[in-house]
Amino acid sequence: VLRLCKHIDVKGFTELKNMLFDSLSGEENTKPYYIPDFDKEADGEAIVSKLVFSVCMNAQMLTAILSYKDIEEAARLILSAKKILFIGIGASRLVALDFQQKLMRLGIYSSAPDDYDLMLLSSSGLGKDDVVVSISYSGETPIVKKATKTAKSNGARVIAITRYGSTSLSHMADCLLNVPASESTFRQGATISRISQLMVVDALYSTMLVLQDNSRELISKSFEMVMAEHDSEI
Repeated sequence: VLRLCKHIDVKGFTELKNMLFDSLSGEENTKPYYIPDFDKEADGEAIVSKLVFSVCMNAQMLTAILSYKDIEEAARLILSAKKILFIGIGASRLVALDFQQKLMRLGIYSSAPDDYDLMLLSSSGLGKDDVVVSISYSGETPIVKKATKTAKSNGARVIAITRYGSTSLSHMADCLLNVPASESTFRQGATISRISQLMVVDALYSTMLVLQDNSRELISKSFEMVMAEHDSEI
């Protein structure tokens, strides 16, 4: 433990415990303890070491706050939905596109518009048999909130992937999937938070593979199709 504290530049075990508590409480810290802070003299080895350590610590935090029951509920909602709409911008949109690509392998069509107007138009067309997957680390992104509110008012079920704590998006969620509050909302760019969201997506997708009876056949079919196309280009 002492070596760990020294590695992440905290004074001792008590300070480490306090930092863990603050991160779980969702409070906005100016410098969360597992977001590495690099000085101008940091070499490549130090940067890689700190980043890997930060990712590992964040993964442990994720297992502590993510509800496996909610993961299964979200997976079942997606599998039973007639329409699936992804809402997210910036780094969260990259997470949405990753999930959309995975669903294609199961023969599930979904929409992930990149235009604000299309997000609102798509959300207004959802109904009680549909699902909107809203992704926002801060939980306060205006267009994500507006599109989610529109979809929910039309009866769609809301799956929210957002940071731990009280956010506008979390209050709208029918199924809430939290990630650690590992970064302040004002930051140099999404790093650890994006990885957390991707891990949630992977957990969801893996659960869907287990729940869907013919998932193995669908995966094999999509793999063979892609490989056949690649072979034809050689």
